[in-house]
Amino acid sequence: MSARDLAMPYPSVATDESANAAIRLLTEHSLPALLVVDGHGMPYAVVPVSQLVRQLVPEPALDDPLRAAVLRDGPSERLAATLSWCTTELERLSV
Repeated sequence: MSARDLAMPYPSVATDESANAAIRLLTEHSLPALLVVDGHGMPYAVVPVSQLVRQLVPEPALDDPLRAAVLRDGPSERLAATLSWCTTELERLSV
């Protein structure tokens, strides 16, 4: 048996797709990592969920999970800015 025999299709996101699309893919499929492919559909990078979480969760919550319970959600603009940063980060990772 070879690795090819064990391989199964894995959902992926293209380097030019939005961070929203990437996060949607992760959550819909409960993936442990995000497979990023280039414009030809070839693997470009694998981004672990833990790396994305560090970008989305406020720093105090990462440092002390007990404090996370008292943090209030910021305005939707903050989330949009974070997702925009993630898109930029995904683009950077795929360079």
